[in-house]
Amino acid sequence: MKGKRGHPDLVGLKKASTFPGFCARHDGDIFRPIDHLGKVDSRAAFLLSYRSLCFEVHMKQVAVETLRFSRSYVDRGRSFSWQSSAQTALAEQIYLMEIGRREHLRRKQQWDLLLLEGDYRTFQFAAFELPVGFPMLASGTFLHEYDFLGRYLQPPGRFLHMYDMLAFNMARSADALWLVFGWMHDDPSGAAFVESLASLPADLFQEAVVRFCWDITDNLFIRPSWWDGKKEADKELLAQFGLTSLPGGRTPKALVPDGTKAFRA
Repeated sequence: MKGKRGHPDLVGLKKASTFPGFCARHDGDIFRPIDHLGKVDSRAAFLLSYRSLCFEVHMKQVAVETLRFSRSYVDRGRSFSWQSSAQTALAEQIYLMEIGRREHLRRKQQWDLLLLEGDYRTFQFAAFELPVGFPMLASGTFLHEYDFLGRYLQPPGRFLHMYDMLAFNMARSADALWLVFGWMHDDPSGAAFVESLASLPADLFQEAVVRFCWDITDNLFIRPSWWDGKKEADKELLAQFGLTSLPGGRTPKALVPDGTKAFRA
């Protein structure tokens, strides 16, 4: 998803569905088992999660480099007060993005070993079936701060803290759409996050998934007709909601479904 101030923009289907992070040979060798997804077992869930993790590592590296470039040039010719404000804001963004990059790289080192060994016993996953016509697809990995009940799961901004991490992917099988979460067995808050989603009433489940997609990732692709059918006020609410996606910027109730029309699937 991309666009002005959180609004989506049209992109081609091939561009929307492709992560050019692997050469054709390795992409085929590693991810062939999920190119035509059947049963969501531990191997399929791991491969979906691993591809999402690799994408996030790449994107966070790009983001850090972009922010550092901005810090060097964005305030040239401005007043001292403007420079001070801009440099403070950029320093905070770089700090938070570095936390994410560090933790993603740490997790990737662990998952690289699982991939090479083909042993997924320390990998945990959960799969939720969504309606085939659900209006969006998303994937990524994230440092989960709050769950779907508004509970605080792990402290953001602690410099030397080892953060728990979750991967997620929305993937189609022959006859279903799946929301798949993956985490390591030593990340206890991963299970708590997933259990909070499973505990929601059926009539609030899809709203919670929409909230989750908009809050957690920019790697989000939505059906144009769903967006075009929203009122302008709802579009602006969604756009602003998605601008708080940095670790430390989220609010406790962000993922808690409350019947707000803008988030209806």
